[in-house]
Amino acid sequence: MLILFCTCVRGCLIAVGAFMAMYLSAPFAQTQLQVPAQAPTPTAKPAPSEAYPSFVKVRINGQVAAENTLILRSGKNGEQFSFSPSDIKSFRLALPPDAGTVDFDGQRFVTLNTIGGLSLTFDDVSQTLSVDAAAAFFESATIALTPGRKRPTPTASLGSFLTYDIYAQQSSTGSQSFASGGQFEWGIFTPAGVLTSTFFSNHTEVSNQFSRLDTVFAIDVPSAIATWRVGDTTSQSASWGNPYLFAGVQYTTNFGTQPGFISYPLNSLSGQTALPSIVDIYVNNVLTATQRVPQGPFTLNDLPNINGRGEIRLIVRDLLGREQAIVQSLYGSTQLLRPGLDNFSFQAGTLRKNYGLNSNDYGRGFASGVWHRGIDAQLTTEAGLELARGWQTAGLGATWLAGDFGEVSTSFAHSVQAAPTIEPPASPILTIGRVNATVARPTESRSGHTRAVRWDWRSSQLSVGAQARVTSPGFRTINNGGDFERPRRESSVFAGWGGDIGSFSLGYTEIQRAQDPQALTQTNTKLAQFSWSKSFSRWGQVSLNAFTSLTGETNHSITLGYFLPLDFSTASAGLSSSRTTSRSRSQYTSTASFQRNAPSGDGYGYHLQVTDRADAILRATAQDNLGGYALDVARQDQTTAVRIGTTGSVVYLGDEIVVGRRAEAAFALVTVPGFDNVRVLLNNQEVGRTNARGNLFVPRLNPYETNQIRIDQQDLPLSAEVMSLQMDATPFLRSGLVVRFAVRESLSGVANFVDEDGQPIPAGAMYTINGASGTVPIADRGEAFLTGLTENNRVRITLDSRSCTIQIPYKRSDDPQPFLGTFKCKLEN
Repeated sequence: MLILFCTCVRGCLIAVGAFMAMYLSAPFAQTQLQVPAQAPTPTAKPAPSEAYPSFVKVRINGQVAAENTLILRSGKNGEQFSFSPSDIKSFRLALPPDAGTVDFDGQRFVTLNTIGGLSLTFDDVSQTLSVDAAAAFFESATIALTPGRKRPTPTASLGSFLTYDIYAQQSSTGSQSFASGGQFEWGIFTPAGVLTSTFFSNHTEVSNQFSRLDTVFAIDVPSAIATWRVGDTTSQSASWGNPYLFAGVQYTTNFGTQPGFISYPLNSLSGQTALPSIVDIYVNNVLTATQRVPQGPFTLNDLPNINGRGEIRLIVRDLLGREQAIVQSLYGSTQLLRPGLDNFSFQAGTLRKNYGLNSNDYGRGFASGVWHRGIDAQLTTEAGLELARGWQTAGLGATWLAGDFGEVSTSFAHSVQAAPTIEPPASPILTIGRVNATVARPTESRSGHTRAVRWDWRSSQLSVGAQARVTSPGFRTINNGGDFERPRRESSVFAGWGGDIGSFSLGYTEIQRAQDPQALTQTNTKLAQFSWSKSFSRWGQVSLNAFTSLTGETNHSITLGYFLPLDFSTASAGLSSSRTTSRSRSQYTSTASFQRNAPSGDGYGYHLQVTDRADAILRATAQDNLGGYALDVARQDQTTAVRIGTTGSVVYLGDEIVVGRRAEAAFALVTVPGFDNVRVLLNNQEVGRTNARGNLFVPRLNPYETNQIRIDQQDLPLSAEVMSLQMDATPFLRSGLVVRFAVRESLSGVANFVDEDGQPIPAGAMYTINGASGTVPIADRGEAFLTGLTENNRVRITLDSRSCTIQIPYKRSDDPQPFLGTFKCKLEN
């Protein structure tokens, strides 16, 4: 059976791979204006004897197309007009293949008078030919709404970081009244990749724990939209599996390396206009973009997608102010992949066991992979495989956009587990009525399968859906373990609606688990939930949530809450009341809360929560350039606990060791050498001021994106010379950059130069400062504005063939342009 199964699985995967390979060669279309090739021009006739060339001004549909164009005129009164094919192409006229053509002096011309539907008018006074043509007479244009933009190239400096989150806690009761510990992450970042390792510690009066969590070396490849990982990481699994921790090697698609990359299918819409126009694109009555289009038929590609049922409307407005509307209703999904796009993950290694408890506990070796591919705009397929010693699991799946019916996803997987080589000992004997039964682990190979289907339908106001999964007893995946039984049946339905009276959601879930050998009954779970919320703008929001369990010891809960924002983004207050009911008791709880969020820069925040049972929680937070700090005081059930903590980072970057806030996804060291207390802004938001060395650690940058870092010129002295006040930083994930602003202090002053007789040095005499290569002329009355000064300066003055050298000291003062004095220059040959 195992051999037969492996053969079948291999055949299926080969067939799927061959089917998908047909689409691998389809590259993404480049955004451009596409002009169809013209049909071949028929054989031209000789031009009439009365034909003659003429230069005219051409207007098409009332708009000037050319100021001076060479045409061929013929006919008794010159009423026949012929254009060269190159001019016709420049006017984007798409002429029928049977248009009349003539040869004149070895050059071919196309006679417009032979084309029905064109209206020609010639003004002899202004020598202007006016052509009136419907939109169908122009070549079709294909225009991408979102043209391809140049993506920034991420960079990384060489350095290391240690982030910490440590705490100490004291409670008034309990055998472990004092506890301390923390979580740490150490990393080394290089242009080639990032090595990180995380640790966890917890110490009490009776125990001490320290364990390693993850150690991984990651190499991001933005050009391939992929990532290599070596070490401890999490798998990417198929829809019929679940993620699991392992140590090994992984190669996976990572759309996060190219922010803004659109992985789902986009829409297109066509129209036509007789004049160059502006098109406003509305998605569900919201203006999303504006695009210029040329005259003639056009197709707009890469229109914003609709997640669910919706409407795209184009308002075409030409130069004369005339409008036309093009409306299309459609159903879209952001869960699908664009045609020809792959999303995959392949990994191999050993499974991680007892994560968070043991540092180096690894189990069974394995290899697995999952591959999604966009077949077309309505279909995305999936194939997955898991291999380990003793079992194999393989499955297929697909997501299909069934028009207005909605989105349908389905999957099927089959597993085979080999028999153990040694029969394990039997479990204890169970008494079932009068029959004694011995329950033992299976001694033969077992197999099983799982089938799942999901359907959902969405619109701007309504969303409904249902899903179901059926699993046979023998089905296993890598993360299930050898004897873990999945639920036999899982099903759920849900619905949501939003309108003027608020947003509603309903849900019902039923789970039928495997038979319990002890109870000999099926364990079923039935859950239902309801929620409603209504926003009253600045007057806050009201919400109602209800939950009920319909099996076992049934219990119900209902919560009514009110949330009030007190300002734009920092402070808020809330009230809530809940009731929980079970078979044994009923409990009411009312809660009031007030909070103020800490700012992104230096500042503080707090959160206070009290209940009608005399329970209370107070949390105060603060942060500065050195890190973040927290104080928590909680009282519950006659027990009081106090907890203090601090977070931050120690970073080695740019040959400096910096102590600062906790380094997040990416970070930077901003340096303005020699200038302290200079405000630094990240994406127009102040994040801090430089220290005495002119440095500021910025802990929160967006990886792979352009982060605009700017310094405030008002904080620089007038003597400072700034090459640029803004720089862009694009870091890798978990990496840092040095952002160095080219700012230097330029000391300057005004000096007067006179000769031996006390007369001003003549204007036009040249001087240099401290041996600089450039020379500067002296102004009238012997005045000179000196820049680039130091504490001691050597000024050389040259007039004709004579020169002199003067030593000028400089003393710092609050005056940005001090008067340095009058200096005598003895000009000598």
